[in-house]
Amino acid sequence: MWDGIYEGMDEANKIKFGSYSDDKLLEAAKHGDFNLCKHIISLPVEEGGLILLRFLGKDNFGNTALHLASKNGHIEIVKLLLDNGVGTDSRNELGKTPKELATNNGHKDIVDLFNAYRKNI
Repeated sequence: MWDGIYEGMDEANKIKFGSYSDDKLLEAAKHGDFNLCKHIISLPVEEGGLILLRFLGKDNFGNTALHLASKNGHIEIVKLLLDNGVGTDSRNELGKTPKELATNNGHKDIVDLFNAYRKNI
């Protein structure tokens, strides 16, 4: 889909201008880049934006964007993903949910967010 539009762009500009895949969302969530996560999620579908597959993408260890943001303590991204309907029950290859990764890594604020989110659904 992106081949014609982004032909000739270097990798930095592809990222800057929206040549996103699940990998870009995973990387942004892992490294705490809230603005990039928000941008990817807000893109129109025809430009690679929010579709169900955006949230189903996984890294080599079975971690989703929510797993990575939770594990690394990026509460703003966790909230953004939850607010956009990301499921919370996905398990990585070690059988861990995003909430369990937050717990294991001492991110009580994220655990509290998951608990509050559960009460509101």
